[in-house]
Amino acid sequence: MRVGRCVLKMEALLKQKPNICSALTFAERLVSSEKMIPLLGLFVLLCHMYGLAIIGLTGLALVIIFVFVTDAKARGCLPPFMLLTYVISPHTGGAVAGAGVFGGEYFLDYIVYLAVLFAAVLFSAAYGIWKRRLLKFRFSIGFFGVAAMSVSFLSGGFFYDGYSFLSLAIGAGFAAYFMLFFVVLSLIAPALDFEFIAKAVTAATLCLLFQLLYLYLKIDIFTVGAVNKNAIALGWGKSNNIAVMIALGLPFSAYFMCVNKHAWYGFLVFAAQLAGIFLTLSRAMVLVALPFTAVALVYAVWRAKGKPRLQLVALTAGAALAGGLLVAFNLEQLAGFFAYFERDVAADGRIPLFEDAFESFLQNPLFGRGIAYKLAARPTTYFYFVHNTILQFMMFGGLIGLAAVLLHIASALYTGFKKPNEKRMFLLFGAALIFAHSMLDCVWFFPYAMLYYMIFFTVAESDLFQRNRTYYASA
Repeated sequence: MRVGRCVLKMEALLKQKPNICSALTFAERLVSSEKMIPLLGLFVLLCHMYGLAIIGLTGLALVIIFVFVTDAKARGCLPPFMLLTYVISPHTGGAVAGAGVFGGEYFLDYIVYLAVLFAAVLFSAAYGIWKRRLLKFRFSIGFFGVAAMSVSFLSGGFFYDGYSFLSLAIGAGFAAYFMLFFVVLSLIAPALDFEFIAKAVTAATLCLLFQLLYLYLKIDIFTVGAVNKNAIALGWGKSNNIAVMIALGLPFSAYFMCVNKHAWYGFLVFAAQLAGIFLTLSRAMVLVALPFTAVALVYAVWRAKGKPRLQLVALTAGAALAGGLLVAFNLEQLAGFFAYFERDVAADGRIPLFEDAFESFLQNPLFGRGIAYKLAARPTTYFYFVHNTILQFMMFGGLIGLAAVLLHIASALYTGFKKPNEKRMFLLFGAALIFAHSMLDCVWFFPYAMLYYMIFFTVAESDLFQRNRTYYASA
């Protein structure tokens, strides 16, 4: 850690200058405070609206690097990490060309630049963890669950005739970011507090709601009485992906309804998040979110006392009445919208995928077929998502993959129900929303969803460890 010691010496020299020291202290307090969350959200929205992905990624990365290399609280790295993906948009502007994420003449230069930026963030994170003496990794049941999934990514397809290098490469990529997220966040988790996480996640979902509203204002979603779901794309993700990332805010809005004097703040955000899920046209997420919404509202009304409880009852009744009137007076205009939700999620392309995955598992029960393999109907190696996490692990990893994901589920249940408390349960509800949605979709394998999932899981596990340590210390 010679490089780390050199950085420490440079910090000490800078702090000897009074003006630099006071400015640095102010910046450290700002980036670690809750005030930074809306500032970063506004920055992300502007970058997304004007297609300034490179500027957005650079700005957020610099905030992360600053947090880790200075004495700022480690929690300050959380909002920029959460918002990192959302700067990407389909719009042309600034230094970014093309309809996708990056494109044009300088595509390779962008990739090299982002690789360097990623390396700088990774190095600063390693330095910050070392500097803060956070290198206290625990080989918990959660670690073994994530490690088992990572192993199944690598072993999937062994001894299958169609096994390819592409399968190993994709598996190694999944294993790398699953383990990287878990290990890094496990080290940082003791320095993260629930309230800050709740506000950061809520801000991130509000950012997505503004992006979705901006999209609705720019394009004609409803065409000829039907809904064009393909038009709902924000650059970083499409309909179903957007829906699950908005839904992650529901548990935390419900929490604020429970504990705040002004419960109506949390209710309005909660209602906006639910409306946003509907506007993404993600039927799978609607199926998952509606039962949770009902449970969350009942719990919030039960948990709140006095005036906040009356507010929630009145607001729920008012929202139901307003929604009913809106539908009744605009039924014709909304016909195409509701017709889309009447289609069967399972029958809409899901069942053939499920059947193929299960058949693949039966033909290769021990190691599976691997993540990428040749299909009879295709001349080249092919990789596709099954849209069901359990079946996906069974298809590419066989019994080893199935055992791995079941071990992880068991570790999550243990974390949730061993000496349970309210805040940990709200964290795990967020993780459960991702997993439940992945039973009808493929968001489990996307890095931005897995980042949030691992934040919730590792902080919940850290909370359990702290409570166990307190219990045994007092025993």
